[in-house]
Amino acid sequence: MKWINVKDELPQPSYGTRILAYGISPRCSCASHPQIEFCRYSDEKIFEFGEYDCPFEATHWMPLPGAPSASQSPPQERKE
Repeated sequence: MKWINVKDELPQPSYGTRILAYGISPRCSCASHPQIEFCRYSDEKIFEFGEYDCPFEATHWMPLPGAPSASQSPPQERKE
């Protein structure tokens, strides 16, 4: 998957679409450093996903990958 510039394209406008976003969180003490966050897209805005609806100043985004198929088994625990 590739990062998509928000100037080029935004997620599909369905309520609460979950995405990965790269940008700056104004509520974070490290607001001067870009970061990757699990976010949701709603009402033409990107919000950090969590307890509060905090706007996220994204420059890029990408859709989340699909769930694993039923044929993919979880990794086996290694026995020492």
